[in-house]
Amino acid sequence: MINRRIAENAIKISENFSFSNKYLSPKAGTPLSAAVSTIVGFQEKGTIDEIISLSNSVNSTVGSYTEVENDIKKNTAKILSRMIFTARNVVNPKIKECMDEIEKWRTTQKDFQVGTLPILKIIDVAPLFTDESFNSMLAANKDSNFVVNMNVVTEALTMLSNVISGEQVKALMKTGSNGVDKKAEEYFNAESMELDSIKNPYNYTVPILEKDLKELIAGFLYLNGICNGKIDVALAVSENPAMTAEICGLRANYAARIHQIINRIIAASKVNDLIIPPGMFKGLSMRGSNTIYVIGTSYRDWLTKGGSVEALLGGFIRASRNLPLGSDINENNFRDFLSDPEKCVLAYNQLLQHRQALQLTNELTEIPRVVGEYLNRAILKSDEENNEQIKKIDRLLVALKNRRYYNGADLVSYIRDVVCDIYVENDSVKRILTDIDQVLKESGKEDMNYSVYVAISRLVGNWIAEQFEQLPTA
Repeated sequence: MINRRIAENAIKISENFSFSNKYLSPKAGTPLSAAVSTIVGFQEKGTIDEIISLSNSVNSTVGSYTEVENDIKKNTAKILSRMIFTARNVVNPKIKECMDEIEKWRTTQKDFQVGTLPILKIIDVAPLFTDESFNSMLAANKDSNFVVNMNVVTEALTMLSNVISGEQVKALMKTGSNGVDKKAEEYFNAESMELDSIKNPYNYTVPILEKDLKELIAGFLYLNGICNGKIDVALAVSENPAMTAEICGLRANYAARIHQIINRIIAASKVNDLIIPPGMFKGLSMRGSNTIYVIGTSYRDWLTKGGSVEALLGGFIRASRNLPLGSDINENNFRDFLSDPEKCVLAYNQLLQHRQALQLTNELTEIPRVVGEYLNRAILKSDEENNEQIKKIDRLLVALKNRRYYNGADLVSYIRDVVCDIYVENDSVKRILTDIDQVLKESGKEDMNYSVYVAISRLVGNWIAEQFEQLPTA
């Protein structure tokens, strides 16, 4: 049965073709041709009402039109269901896996030296730093001149790490002072310190000058617990005189370094210094470091007076570029550069844009490699037969040959094209997924059901249109 909307649209289409002396006819052998062939009755001209009336009384010769129509609907529904299943359970998961793999790769990439941006590290005077008991503990144990035999220390800590649990590590770090233990716990929570890594013996082979303050404090408390034989599991080490001497010597080195750093932080905060030379933390000159250490109270006060993160980082960039060789950045000359915030922000933005351009250039060639290597591994790890794996790898090679470079625009679309070329026999699944994305962007709504409906409607419409051919009028 033809309704009014269908009749109106059909007339508009036929009028458009009549101007070019052509008409549409179903292609032989198509489902559309099978459906039309059942209809007897033809109206070359007439009003919309006459066409609708005729459709209600038309007869069928080769079976029922309704039966043929229902068969087409059933077969089409099966095909669409398989496509949606493939999209949801094969293509989309593979796209997500590739995206995850790219993110892993991005985290491993080192910044290009010329495009490296400074890192801002805010140092606050934690309550632990001013705790009298903690400072007395540091003062009583500090000795920066003790030469430690790291072979003995590594042997002792390795032996302990094999038998001590995470909870026992925490117990070993307790000092017996409720105030110190509570403030230490608060400090580690604020610094997101992973205490499970503390027992790793190889962490203690890193030179003290290269360790962060939180690592030093955690290491000091751990070593202190071993020296004092706090728990039974540590007795094998603490009751060995040779091991105890070396571990307590390392504890003394840690105490001296911690004492030096926190006193510098406290002193800087009292005089409202903005920066602390990184040599206090990593043993580097300010110009040899890529990290700006700022006192939290001074930094926040500076922001309230009109400062910005971009200006601060830009000031560091300007100072690194413009100071004479052999001179280092300090509080005074750094403040001089900050006195012109517009130039500082400009320096930061220029370096940021340059860095982004370098990263994009790198990704244009590297992302195809990352995607290709991951999909190759995924194919070889699958449970498919060898010949099917070989077919997919061949399709992967062709897909990457056709997309040797990522264009830097839509990463999901790039991966989807590659995945579909490997795992899907035709372009219909790719077309559905592409249309879903397009509808989501056009509508500005996160309505997946609506987007799927539109995408499938477009696909079915295209499928029906492809079953017509244009013929000249007699």
